[in-house]
Amino acid sequence: MNTHFLIDLGTALWLGCIGVCIGSFLNVVAYRMPLGLSVVWKPSHCPNCKHSIRGYDNVPVLGWLWLRGRCRDCREPIAPRYAIVEAVMGLAFFALAYTELFSGGANLPGGPITNFSGALEVVWDPQWQIIGIYMYHCTLLSLLMSLVLIGQDKQRIPLSIVLFATAMITTCSIKFPYLYTMADTSDDHLKYLGFVKAVAGALVLSWFSWIVLAVLLVRKTSQKLFNYGASIAIALAITGGFLGIEGTWALLVFWVIASFVIFLKNKSIGAHTYSILIPLWPATLVFLIFWRLCTKS
Repeated sequence: MNTHFLIDLGTALWLGCIGVCIGSFLNVVAYRMPLGLSVVWKPSHCPNCKHSIRGYDNVPVLGWLWLRGRCRDCREPIAPRYAIVEAVMGLAFFALAYTELFSGGANLPGGPITNFSGALEVVWDPQWQIIGIYMYHCTLLSLLMSLVLIGQDKQRIPLSIVLFATAMITTCSIKFPYLYTMADTSDDHLKYLGFVKAVAGALVLSWFSWIVLAVLLVRKTSQKLFNYGASIAIALAITGGFLGIEGTWALLVFWVIASFVIFLKNKSIGAHTYSILIPLWPATLVFLIFWRLCTKS
């Protein structure tokens, strides 16, 4: 079997395992942060019987499978959402490794951005620019997953997450503008180009949701509905802030169509069961994979 194939596969699986572990952490974030609980100091425990989860049961995805979806102590069901989140985060890191990292950014606007390709040449002989872009986009997917989970639980997005995302977008867009331009921007006149694109992307994706939010505020709607609208506006702004402006209209169209499907589903069952934030995560992943195609005229 081809050596390069094995190295690519092994590296992608390693990155996928990192994604699975991050997914496990995001489950904790989505549950604890809206309640004002620490995400670091208290071990994972069953929310029903409060018993700490044993280390060998706390393995992402596999732990849920061999427990057959039930707590070992009280036998109460454990929501499959935990394993699903872990698995899809792992798959996202794995897929983006092949389509973005190993391809040298062939999926990006104007890509590929390097002549190097494959895990051996890009990861193990580090090409830091494309590695940085990959890590930045994985961070977006991680943040967005936490926002989707919190929105699905009908909880208010913690201010700390908003501040963290805002600080990261601002700092990275100014210090590392290649995350948005996909090219060397060492010239002084291009110094703030990344920041401009980040702000533009945030506005393009979220402007309408802010208008709707203002209307809700003026009409003095329920706090629950206002918080729901704020969650959507914040998630869209953060997504646009990470991606910039190029081609993000396609992401917006994709999300609007998927959201309408979710709306019809909720209407058919007569309950607000599924948040329209849910399709934003897969829409963003698909957009990242096919980003270059979205920017072609």
